[in-house]
Amino acid sequence: MSEGAIAAIITAAGALALAVWNTIDKIIERRQDKKNGRKEQLDRIEQKQDKQDQRLERLEEHSELQYMSLLRLTVMDSDMPMSERLIAGKEYLARKGNGDVKKFYEDLERKVNG
Repeated sequence: MSEGAIAAIITAAGALALAVWNTIDKIIERRQDKKNGRKEQLDRIEQKQDKQDQRLERLEEHSELQYMSLLRLTVMDSDMPMSERLIAGKEYLARKGNGDVKKFYEDLERKVNG
């Protein structure tokens, strides 16, 4: 084989190796891009979930405050049946309610139980 033929074979082999390397590099790059894209999607989903968790937490807090207000109103309302007022008072105390409503409920309970 002549030196020119050997040089041509080496050049062709080098070009082929470079082409294979570039193809492998592109495949790896695409896989990495997909992986990064999935991570970005997961990050966005996590952020949305965090916002939903915060909203739910606020709603639960507001719900608890509204329920405690309803219990207070029930205990204090003289137009309500006494049994309802006593039930509401027990629930109010069970939920750690105190203050004037607690004192009022205890007075009602003493009045009813003698």
